[in-house]
Amino acid sequence: MDYSPDVLELYRSAPVPDMLRGIRIEDCGVEPKGDSWSSLFGRYAHEVFSAWGHAVFMNTVAKRGREVYDLPVYINVALQENGFEEAGFCYNAGAAVSRMLDVYKAVAPDIDLICPDMYVPDRERYRRVLRAYARGDNPLMIPESPVSGIANAMNIMEAMADFGCIGMACFGGANALDTEGNLLPEAREVAQTFHALSRVAPLLVRYRGTGRVHAICQQEFMDCLHLKTEKYHVEARFMDGHAHFGMGSRINQRDPANRDILTARGRALLIEEDAHTFYLAGSGVKVNFIYRPDPENPQEMEHIYPLTASRQSGTLNYLSVEEGHFEGDQWVVDRYRCGDEANMALFVHRGEVVRIRLNPNK
Repeated sequence: MDYSPDVLELYRSAPVPDMLRGIRIEDCGVEPKGDSWSSLFGRYAHEVFSAWGHAVFMNTVAKRGREVYDLPVYINVALQENGFEEAGFCYNAGAAVSRMLDVYKAVAPDIDLICPDMYVPDRERYRRVLRAYARGDNPLMIPESPVSGIANAMNIMEAMADFGCIGMACFGGANALDTEGNLLPEAREVAQTFHALSRVAPLLVRYRGTGRVHAICQQEFMDCLHLKTEKYHVEARFMDGHAHFGMGSRINQRDPANRDILTARGRALLIEEDAHTFYLAGSGVKVNFIYRPDPENPQEMEHIYPLTASRQSGTLNYLSVEEGHFEGDQWVVDRYRCGDEANMALFVHRGEVVRIRLNPNK
């Protein structure tokens, strides 16, 4: 907040605008009442006052600009979720941080998106920020994130799957390259994640918010992860630094040049096109499908244990397993998998995408 005499006089004497009176700031320390900033917003009164002033100015600029070029407008925000989370000490007072989002949404209707700069590595804090910014009136977009680091490579997957992120970018993309234009080793993991996402972009648009996009991320100490779809158990397993029996990869896992496929921190998206068709996109993940008997089918329920135990009920009973990519909305097959590459665990290395068509007839 600006503590000059003129601004302090305005803070003390000016009534709180009507558009802000219904806003409640969590942990403000007071039961809102009266007409003053402090009586309505307690310990965050100065911050709300400053946010109101900033938002009025930015909305004026946005509105005037859109009168000339009616383009989408967004602002990106240095986060509140740092240190002990006090304005002026840990972040810029008056910014559109998560605590002030309702203020900005009330005051700045000509700004389409309020976007967090995501340099947060730990999953708990990362998801806390995304929960704040992914709102019905504010689709999530992340305009800044690191070009390197396994944390960002993993967290991006959850942003897409769990929060419907509509766009993601790294800050200073040139910093991922050496002077010859080659990708730096430390940027490889993030680059592979972006490679995977770019190859399934039409599916992310098509199935956003439907519950059909699932993140598979290898959290600390995790060796496997279980998902359930309508028809299948999905058992995901991760690399552990050793050559894997039952993966069937055509890549020589024992060649030192391919060491990265065995040590990659697992992260992928599993996207359901229909009950029996899936896309797997990512790195360091392999999956098995186990059919879930239909409770409305008496024949299946009478043979539930043999059906579930049989490999013919899951991954082995496939129609096709295809490596590929999208051109527009059209899936293009680059390579068909068969034999051990298809009838064991279905894997993805280095940001590749696989379409899995399972046989609905068990």
